[in-house]
Amino acid sequence: MAQFLRVCKPEICCVARSYGTQRYQQNHYETLNVSPDASQKDIRQAFIRLSKRLHPDTSGKQDHADFVKLNEAYTILGKESARRQYDFELKYCRYNPSYTYHSQSTCILRIFAFAFPDLCLLLHVHVEAKNLMQLMQLPYCCRQYGSQWEYEVRTAGGPWPPSQQKPNAFFGLLIALVFCGLGLLQLIFMFYTIKVRKIVTLRNARIENEYQQIRNSAHTRTNQFVIKNINSAEDLNEYLTKDGNEC
Repeated sequence: MAQFLRVCKPEICCVARSYGTQRYQQNHYETLNVSPDASQKDIRQAFIRLSKRLHPDTSGKQDHADFVKLNEAYTILGKESARRQYDFELKYCRYNPSYTYHSQSTCILRIFAFAFPDLCLLLHVHVEAKNLMQLMQLPYCCRQYGSQWEYEVRTAGGPWPPSQQKPNAFFGLLIALVFCGLGLLQLIFMFYTIKVRKIVTLRNARIENEYQQIRNSAHTRTNQFVIKNINSAEDLNEYLTKDGNEC
């Protein structure tokens, strides 16, 4: 028995791996009874509702397997990152039941061939040929890709990895010219503002100077006119009296 397990270990692992693949490829959206477009809140509410109904403490041990599937579905769909990965695999690497069935059958036949070598000798060539045909008939979408971007690029016939695009020198030169133009406009506006400020200051100084000259001239003319009108002592006394009253 130990020799049998040691020799047939790869085949036994193959059967276990096929069973695990079948469990993994269950539709978690159907398990939670939600649509693929459901929000995280809807998924959480569906899990709470179904867990209350399928919990072994309330429904008995007959629903234990369904409760395990429910927990597995919520573990994947409850996290956004795991859900995105699951949606990608569900869309582009969809489970092929015929391939898994034949792979599992092949592993079982190999175990059977070890136990009954004479009986299965005639079936060996047929089984290997059948396996080869199954591998050749695998759909294209069952290949494993590193990302959804790689899948879309390869299916579109593009090269992978995509060639690195060289930066456009003309675009960089255009951006540099735009920044230089903006800096030049800023300098022009600054010098124009300084020039206008100087012009306004000089104009105000000139207007103030003209006003002062006009005022001084008017004051001088008034004094001369008053002095010319003083022709006698009475006029002088009258002028001094008026000037004293004004003061």
